[in-house]
Amino acid sequence: MSSIAASVKTINVALCGAGIVGGGVCQIIKERQDIFAKLGIQFNIKSILVRNVSKKRDFDVPEGANLTSNLQEIFADESIDLIVEVMGGLGAAKKVVFGGLEAKKSVVTANKALISYHLDEIEKLVEKNSSGGARFAFEAAVGGGIPVIKSLQRDVIAADEVLQVSGILNGTTNYMLTKMDQTGCSYEAALKEAQDLGFAEADPTADVEGHDARSKISLLCRLTLGAWIKDESISCTGISTLTADDFEYAKILKSKIKLLGVCKSVNDGTGAEIFVSPVIVPLSNTIASVNGATNIVEVRSKYLGTTYYVGAGAGRFPTATSIVSDMLEISMKKSPKPFPLKNNLTHQTDYPGKFYIRINIRDATGIIRTVGQICEENGVSIYAVLQIPILDKQNVPFVITTDETLASKVKTVVDSLEKQSWCLKRPLALPFL
Repeated sequence: MSSIAASVKTINVALCGAGIVGGGVCQIIKERQDIFAKLGIQFNIKSILVRNVSKKRDFDVPEGANLTSNLQEIFADESIDLIVEVMGGLGAAKKVVFGGLEAKKSVVTANKALISYHLDEIEKLVEKNSSGGARFAFEAAVGGGIPVIKSLQRDVIAADEVLQVSGILNGTTNYMLTKMDQTGCSYEAALKEAQDLGFAEADPTADVEGHDARSKISLLCRLTLGAWIKDESISCTGISTLTADDFEYAKILKSKIKLLGVCKSVNDGTGAEIFVSPVIVPLSNTIASVNGATNIVEVRSKYLGTTYYVGAGAGRFPTATSIVSDMLEISMKKSPKPFPLKNNLTHQTDYPGKFYIRINIRDATGIIRTVGQICEENGVSIYAVLQIPILDKQNVPFVITTDETLASKVKTVVDSLEKQSWCLKRPLALPFL
């Protein structure tokens, strides 16, 4: 025991944020110190950055930890080796991450939005300060407890060529879609239940409109294809316009509806196609079977074929586990290069595929013929016309599916259909996986 203790290196940590995830980090470190010691590491949470020092916490504050609201105090403390940012947001969190790297301290974060918005600057800071010992890790930023980042950094990218990465990247929306699929409830009812259970925030916009998934697929695109495509440039459609009818049609199509982030290598590896959208996923695809708040990332590569990474995508302990894993790797100097690839790929804003188009109409004669004409005029070939039993002739939802075409042509069709007097609202277009 004494020989082990003698070889243990103490890593002084500043924890920035003391919420759900921060509490999880403290608990894991407390309960796993004996295991860490066998790896030659002891974590000492020396400082915890909080807004209100006197506020009662829902976890045991580590013995000897200094609660402070002074960030500069942390940067100036030369004994602090590692900063863990679990605050979220873009304002204060940016000061933590940027200031920590500038102070030549290693930084671990779960903040996908911060990285996706400021990736270029973060890369430069890491490169500038790495000689001074600064390292950077962000496993928890994508997929919570799923070790997809390290797997890609270490095992896939160097030895293989990634062709496509896609997946369910937001647990809240997957929970809601599962509920709508299994019970037939409305979007509003699914959202309320998700909020009651703590899956969805009071303001659910980032989740339900796809913004959270967009930040994550942006990071995965940078990792796998070496292309940094800014969030605002990525086509993004959320789940708020889905209805119970869509899930009925999905059953007819022997499919599920999942909110996916999709990134593909196109044009012989010179371009990147990327989008976030609800997608019609055939039951034969593994992604279709992933329900509840679970996440999945599918990676298709040249040599390995298709691999899957599945697990809890959020929550105290899944996220905290990934953070502590990053802390260990950095402390043991085994962390891989954060962003190993950098390619100047063209962002392909249009993309080919087969599409599902749901049209809500006032029942009348000649509508199918008109829909066919509009599709023909815009170069879109109809594969099938689907119709569930009509319950209300003043609001009839029917669906057309298309042969392979371009997303831009589908948008033009939707724009034209929306202008028709019998069309009750903007048609919903979803790609097939």
